[in-house]
Amino acid sequence: MPPQSAWSRAYQAICSNWSAPPGGEPRLALGASPRAALVLAETARTAALLAGRDYVLPDEVRDLARVVLPHRLVLESRSRYSGVTTAEIVEEILGKIKIPR
Repeated sequence: MPPQSAWSRAYQAICSNWSAPPGGEPRLALGASPRAALVLAETARTAALLAGRDYVLPDEVRDLARVVLPHRLVLESRSRYSGVTTAEIVEEILGKIKIPR
């Protein structure tokens, strides 16, 4: 198996953290779907193309996750009534992910 690119490692790290329990973020009733991961990947590729590159930077994946993922997550009812937003959860999770270089 060929070695993974930095983009591939960043994409996997970011997308693997968006599931709801069990094993995922307890404040989410529904996590990001596989379709959300595909949209994130396609958006990152499009951003790279618009920037004149044929490759995606890990930072682009992270930055686009802030835009693509919040509206695809569904909060657990306690979280919703406590005032937490999906954007805040996205920021917290992104802050915990080490972006490969």
